[in-house]
Amino acid sequence: MPLEQTRAFNQQLLNQLGKLLKVEPDSISKFNTTYYIASFEKGILRLLISSNESRKIKGIFLQPYKTENNSNKIKREQGLSIEVEGGEIKGTLLIPDGQGDVPLIILIAGSGPTDRNGNSIFTQNNSLMYLANELDDIGVATFRYDKRGIGESANIKENELATANDFVNDIVEIIRQFKSDSRFYKTILLGHSEGSLLGVLASQREEVDGFISIAGPGFHLSHSLKQQIMENLPSEQRDSALFILNNLSKGNVVKSIPDDLNTLFSEKSQIFLMSMFKYDPAVEIKKLDIPVLILQGDSDLQISIEDANRLKKAYPKADYVILKNMNHIMKEVGTDRKSNIETYYNPKIPIKKEIITHIGQFLKEVE
Repeated sequence: MPLEQTRAFNQQLLNQLGKLLKVEPDSISKFNTTYYIASFEKGILRLLISSNESRKIKGIFLQPYKTENNSNKIKREQGLSIEVEGGEIKGTLLIPDGQGDVPLIILIAGSGPTDRNGNSIFTQNNSLMYLANELDDIGVATFRYDKRGIGESANIKENELATANDFVNDIVEIIRQFKSDSRFYKTILLGHSEGSLLGVLASQREEVDGFISIAGPGFHLSHSLKQQIMENLPSEQRDSALFILNNLSKGNVVKSIPDDLNTLFSEKSQIFLMSMFKYDPAVEIKKLDIPVLILQGDSDLQISIEDANRLKKAYPKADYVILKNMNHIMKEVGTDRKSNIETYYNPKIPIKKEIITHIGQFLKEVE
């Protein structure tokens, strides 16, 4: 903008809004545009600074500043059904308000009966719902879904008990659905916990623009489960659980399961676990040739920093971040184990903000 026009523009702002009091970074950022909140004597505006690929400023814009509450986001959520083998996957599509041509991140939930929001019959923490809402704030669309056999996707017919391949096939169909949607110019997979390995496998079979692993296992699932059994199960259950796990690692289904372990090792769970035991996450991630971001919390009680290190070693060009005081479900915690576990049952605690910062930076690299 020429100097005279700049002076006239500044004078117009001064006349209408008064003196500029402060400028602070906004939580929103969108690729080649940086957002700020500009506070004047008579009002607040959002300041947008747009740059080109060489990071040179190409435009400065102002727009009204308004916050959006979660109720408005809920109104914008769209229920979506995607055809897969045996039925339909049900999920929620959230697209930033008034925006088209945005990137899409497909969220893949973790182990067990975890639904699209990160909840199960055992826990209520809304981790994936918070993740979708926070990504919406930075101009990123998301699709989160109930896995087959879970929530609204529970009615999918299965000729046999579901294996890892069935879950990967579902993800592939979801990717294909959105790649043909002109509203989204990039498709990224994000796998949380066990969903990380499923996302890696799906990325091998259907092209995506990037992959994000949050709290993803870096060792065989049998190794991770053994660690969790040793650290989290009471002593009276531990020996039985390790016996069952050892048999599953050898490909043997265990028919007689103690009642207190039936949820963990039901017949359905055993078939699925054995199918997952075939894969070494570090070996599988080596097969990718796309941008990868590995995020891991240092307060995770289920997946360790060693897991993340092993993934990074296997895929050296991945972006790699250890988030201080973040637990397995992406919540900020202290050093107390009891309070860490309590976050699994508290749906009012938001996820750690730095997750969104690093995802935003990663998406800029995927451009």
